[in-house]
Amino acid sequence: NAYEGIEPPKMTLTTTRNVDETIRLHIEAAEADKADVWIDLNNDGVKDSGEDNVTFGVLAYYTLGAQTVTIYGKVTMLVCYNNSLTTLDVSNNAALQVLDCSHNSLTTLDVTTNTALQQLYCYINSLTELDLTKNTALLNLSCNGNSLTELDLTKNTALQRLYCEVNLLTELDVTKNTALQGLRCSKNSLTELDLTKNTALQIIDCGHNFLTALDVTNN
Repeated sequence: NAYEGIEPPKMTLTTTRNVDETIRLHIEAAEADKADVWIDLNNDGVKDSGEDNVTFGVLAYYTLGAQTVTIYGKVTMLVCYNNSLTTLDVSNNAALQVLDCSHNSLTTLDVTTNTALQQLYCYINSLTELDLTKNTALLNLSCNGNSLTELDLTKNTALQRLYCEVNLLTELDVTKNTALQGLRCSKNSLTELDLTKNTALQIIDCGHNFLTALDVTNN
């Protein structure tokens, strides 16, 4: 055990799929950390035979021994889209840089402890809020197709791509996101949108809102 009695990094997910059905995961870790990564497929807290047989670098199927599964180790990338997930806890894995949990049934997602996060894809879930104030390294965000009523991006100054269409946003402040290159915010309830500080912007889709004017002279 590389953690010498200290609680190891871990992520826990719960699915509505039945025991003996499969989920599909794409997991990445630094080479030095791969030996400590394993998936507790029956969630008994014990590394059973085969549970350290993790496939890295590609999407792989894993057979459920329980509806709650825990992934142990310093995982830098977790792709778990379209797995009928109802909960996902990544708060105990500070190493996470890329998370794709799209196309699930998540109602909450806490990434406030994932300060290394650079890419977050959580589109097509049932999220009503998303706190990204601690994710200052974030480059790409896709949170479209949720039920978000607000989105504070003032701390995400490195953000390059923002896809937040099909939500319930009434305002969107991107004046601090000066590195933004792509913005899709259509099908919300925006009445105004200030793009005067987004001089790097190359792609903009803001249709199906309540905008009466849009100044793109600096873009």
